[in-house]
Amino acid sequence: MGKSITVGLNPGYDLGAILAAADQQLKAQGYETTLTIMNQNCAALVVKKDRDGIKNIIGMGVECQVNINIFNGNTMTVNIESEWTNKIIAVAVGWFLCLIPFITGIIGCSNQSSLPNKIGQVIQSSAASGGMNQQYPQPPYQQ
Repeated sequence: MGKSITVGLNPGYDLGAILAAADQQLKAQGYETTLTIMNQNCAALVVKKDRDGIKNIIGMGVECQVNINIFNGNTMTVNIESEWTNKIIAVAVGWFLCLIPFITGIIGCSNQSSLPNKIGQVIQSSAASGGMNQQYPQPPYQQ
């Protein structure tokens, strides 16, 4: 299940600043992110949460692979692919053996299905602001 978003870019955009702002916003929401900017027109972002340990095994971990491409210098295409394997396994094991992984797998499916929308909204807001929504440390107060 993939999601594709097309975002218009302002003239003079900075892909690095836009994605750095999106990266910061996602980290502030508690997600682990890995941002790779390949060149000025292409980047990749991995967004995940709870992918280690027992939460991943019982289907509660979420992960999305995001590919960002710039076309014609003014259009950004964002393709978001979700990771469903651990949720499918948890639901199958829960269906045949024990009800607990079934329930946690269903909860993980709900969380996974909402993650692409969250990522899309964050990237769209970062692109609309041109990456200017980064929060920089305030200078110390002077008397």
